Amino acid sequence: DKLNDSLKNLGDSIKDRAADEIGNLTEFKEKVVEGIKSKLKSAEEEYTSAGDALSHAAQKAEKTIKKATHS
Repeated sequence: DKLNDSLKNLGDSIKDRAADEIGNLTEFKEKVVEGIKSKLKSAEEEYTSAGDALSHAAQKAEKTIKKATHS
C-alpha cells in the first residue's frame, strides 16, 4: 500500500515537473521566435529602404542622362 502511494506520488511529481519544463520551453521558444521576427522585420525595412534609395537614384540618373542627351 505504501509502495503504491509512493509510486503514485513519484509519478505525479514527474508529471508536474515535466509540465513545468514544457511551460519553460514554450516561453523560451516564444522569446526566440519574437527575436527572429524582429530581426527579420528590421532587415526587411533596411532592404526596402535601400531599394527605394536605389530606385530614386536610378530615376535621377535616367533624368540626368535624358537631359544630357537632349541638350
